[in-house]
Amino acid sequence: MDKAKNIDEILEEIKNDIIRIPPDVFVSKWIMEGIPNIFEGDSMKYYDWKHKLASGIQVDARDIIITGSACVGYSLNPRKNFRKFRETSDIDVGIISNYYFDIAWHELRNQKYYKLDNNMKNALEEHKNRLIYWGTIATDKILPLLSFGKQWNAIITELRNFPPIDSREINFRIYKDNKSFRDYQINSIKECQSIILGGDA
Repeated sequence: MDKAKNIDEILEEIKNDIIRIPPDVFVSKWIMEGIPNIFEGDSMKYYDWKHKLASGIQVDARDIIITGSACVGYSLNPRKNFRKFRETSDIDVGIISNYYFDIAWHELRNQKYYKLDNNMKNALEEHKNRLIYWGTIATDKILPLLSFGKQWNAIITELRNFPPIDSREINFRIYKDNKSFRDYQINSIKECQSIILGGDA
């Protein structure tokens, strides 16, 4: 992220790129191949943080991607209307791993549904009806149900003490592969594009 640009210029560039360039190119430029906004251009701090996480959950560092407002400075969730990254904002992290996706998928399918509370039931329904279709699992809602949940929670606790995270909540989302990650992001960008063209942003 270019620190020389002011906030309004960055948001304007994001919106212009959403309209101007293909969604897959936008995802590469703003999400997959840059230094996340929260690290303010400090690439070494970002690489250090990412490699600590990679070591902790045993995936390759290249398969860890910060997303959302922590990445670009503004939310790309169409329902959040480009909300700016704030002190209370969570850190959303994509974990691209067929290994963890398959474990989580099988363990979610084998849950004893009647033993779960309503929040867990709703989370499972969301995965069944929407998220699994996109090849993703939102662990922030169902991590206690997964065999690796305790290990991941320990890593989350450790990384929250690592600047510049500074005690923010960290949410992991597992993606089956790179295409699943990219397609999920592209879908959000297309929705943002519709909002901008419709004059709602």
